[in-house]
Amino acid sequence: MVDELQDITDLETALVMITEGASDEKRAGYDILQRMIDRKKATVKAFEDEMELRMREDENEPFLF
Repeated sequence: MVDELQDITDLETALVMITEGASDEKRAGYDILQRMIDRKKATVKAFEDEMELRMREDENEPFLF
């Protein structure tokens, strides 16, 4: 939940910077958004890699009844 609250704060900050800031602030707002996107993509990739690993491990487990 803390991560979600931080994301909200970052999004609000980026929005203000992009809509109201000078060119350097607009760039900083853009950078905030890009970092968030990169972090979210890395989180999804790590999750997918973990799930793939678990599925492979499950395939190697003997099926017992």
